[in-house]
Amino acid sequence: MAVRELFVCVKPALAIAGPLELLPGGQALAPSCRQWVVNEADSFALEAALRLRESGAVQQVTCITAGPRTTTAMLAWCVAMGADRRVHIPVGEDAVLDSYAIGALLGAAIRHLGGRLVFTAQRSDDGRSGMVPAALAHVLGAAYLSNAATATLVDERVAIQRRLERGHRQVWAAALPAVVAVEPGATIPRYVSVAALLLAQRHVVEELTPAMFGANVAAVPPPTTLRRLVPPRLRPKKIATPASGQSAADRLQMIMSGGMGENREKKVLKGAPAQLAMAVINLLRERQILGNAGR
Repeated sequence: MAVRELFVCVKPALAIAGPLELLPGGQALAPSCRQWVVNEADSFALEAALRLRESGAVQQVTCITAGPRTTTAMLAWCVAMGADRRVHIPVGEDAVLDSYAIGALLGAAIRHLGGRLVFTAQRSDDGRSGMVPAALAHVLGAAYLSNAATATLVDERVAIQRRLERGHRQVWAAALPAVVAVEPGATIPRYVSVAALLLAQRHVVEELTPAMFGANVAAVPPPTTLRRLVPPRLRPKKIATPASGQSAADRLQMIMSGGMGENREKKVLKGAPAQLAMAVINLLRERQILGNAGR
């Protein structure tokens, strides 16, 4: 008997566009430097779900996401890839939710919709915490199968294979309800054409507000707290190590000048081959790289 509906949790990945700017308090990026892109890790989970539908084990694939309205473009990409249904849980732009809160919100919505089988990415391209699938399983009271390379569904039981060293496989199985986290790179996602993406943008987006399934975003107790975001530290430019025979002043001057001498003017050598060879030798002697022996 085929499972009526398989839910795939997706999210857009957050990329930084332009100079880094933080909101007051340093807990979130300023909207001016936010750019939402397709989360490539979700494509592997969606591909695994679509293959189950094509095999007849699943009747319908539904993609669900939680976030601002600007993130619904990710759902259009899911429909273009082959999903049957898309559901959006609106969350304010100023909401700072950790992985557990997102997982709890998605889990409550899927439970309200009657979902018993959920596929997710093992980790997203931006956060990479890997905590959302575990939070989903906790809220749904479901089994959690992680790092799945392949997934099959037979008689209300889902089985996965994990990749081990030297080509070995580890097989796990669980009865529904279950949450399966698909490892990135486990499959080859199908190609999404521009025409299919344009047609998918006309597809109806179902909106499911937290109030409709009895959830309160502000009341979700986060087990972790984001203290602040820290810009990347400045890395010094790599320079050549000064020669050990130089004096301390000369070595310090070389380091302070970025590894270059005071005379930064380029010297271009011109002439016949014999003249060029002699000019190179004289230049090496001036720089004390070549000795004067054998003159």
